[in-house]
Amino acid sequence: MPEACFFVDSESIKSIFDTSIAHCQKGKELSLNSKIQQQPFMYLKTLLVALTAAVVSPLFATPSPTPSIVFTYVPPPGSYNEATYKTTSVDITKYGVSAIINVFGTYWTKPYWATPVLPINADGTGSIVLITGGQDACAQEIYLFVVPLNATFTLGTGQAEIPADLEALAICSVSTQKAGGGNSIKAFGLDWTPKDTGSCIWGPGPNYFSGKNVSVDTQGRVHLKISYVNGVWVCAELISRQTLGYGTYTFTFDSDLSTLPGPVVGSAFVYSDDSDFAHREIDFIEFSNGDVVGPPNPYQFIVQPYSSPGHRQQFSLTNSGPIIYSTTWLPGIASFAAYAKTPTVIGHSATYNVESRTELPFTNSSFPTMLNFATITNLAAQGSVVVTNDFLGPTINFYQAVLSDYADITDIAPLEQSTMTADVSPTGNEKVHLNLWLFQGAAPSNSTSDTFEIVISSFTFQPLDVSKLQPRLTLLKTSIATGLGNDVEIKVSLP
Repeated sequence: MPEACFFVDSESIKSIFDTSIAHCQKGKELSLNSKIQQQPFMYLKTLLVALTAAVVSPLFATPSPTPSIVFTYVPPPGSYNEATYKTTSVDITKYGVSAIINVFGTYWTKPYWATPVLPINADGTGSIVLITGGQDACAQEIYLFVVPLNATFTLGTGQAEIPADLEALAICSVSTQKAGGGNSIKAFGLDWTPKDTGSCIWGPGPNYFSGKNVSVDTQGRVHLKISYVNGVWVCAELISRQTLGYGTYTFTFDSDLSTLPGPVVGSAFVYSDDSDFAHREIDFIEFSNGDVVGPPNPYQFIVQPYSSPGHRQQFSLTNSGPIIYSTTWLPGIASFAAYAKTPTVIGHSATYNVESRTELPFTNSSFPTMLNFATITNLAAQGSVVVTNDFLGPTINFYQAVLSDYADITDIAPLEQSTMTADVSPTGNEKVHLNLWLFQGAAPSNSTSDTFEIVISSFTFQPLDVSKLQPRLTLLKTSIATGLGNDVEIKVSLP
């Protein structure tokens, strides 16, 4: 049986010792020294019992259960039904539930501002009225927060985000997308939610969306279609249930997009419902023969907002067959490419722009410390690196550099490529979206029997491997030793 070891720091012992002194001082007016002299073993026993209780008891204490809340029913878009929930390990005498709904990017407290916190039933369950006016029935998201019954906080009155003080007060919370009603489909090894807006129109467009317009065939290909149903044109969208983050996103579109009518827009992108960093939206590919993109260059790569300089590249393609779109998203950089067939990556190239130089004295004893200083630092968070190649003389130079260009080296040339560095968002809570929709909800055809479809045969994701970006340094300009300029670069080759 393995031994159990306990470690007690000096402050803990001092605290117990001080407590014992306090107890002694509460009794007879007998000094600690004389008490110890008269009953040394009794005092030692008392100290050991207190020490054991302080150290051992917490190890065997039963941990407090974690409060939680889950939805038991989520009304579909357009429904006036109440949402229901169940809480676990929540003291209903102290806590209640507050609801917030997201209606087209604005957040509203429910059911009423006068009663923002509702009590929980004795069995831990409850229900909340979500529809009190306006376009509440078409809310896109529901949030429930367990907060103190008497809590006061900023109410949702149409702001662009959930009040921060409400989130801070909550001991637990839960949220859900109303589109899809909790349904999920499996495609490309991931779980996805098909957007289903019922009788509501949502963006993009705005349009009606139906899960029935999304399907996965026996070959694992995803079909997105636009069709005329019950008097309206209905579109399609899939939303991944997980955030993938930095890495390489590769999609194969099997369809000839050039045949689609002007209002139809097809795209693959990442997007966050939070408004930070332009919703973290990066459009890996977007296509339209109409006003969204339009001839003569109906394809585009985008880092949103598209209207800012350096955020969009439009182009045309002559190939009608399958096109592979591959984007590598790194901290501060998005590298886009389109290929006629699946490429094989045989290497990578990157450029670091030098931002600053630090000169330190060189000694044998300081070498290990400076060598550590020269390794990669916080690349995943900042896209920057500290490098050196100058170990000569009495000093050593370190250069702080920022990744400014990155590209995969492939066995075939891309049909189109672009690298964007302006305002590229950091990863956060974004999801992958695949959609086919109508610009401004316009009818794509005069014939209601027409159906428009795109097929995506594959999607793969390769997470960012920071070790792949560790530089092998080559200075392009030796003038860096005498001063830094905007044109000074460090060129690196990557493993």
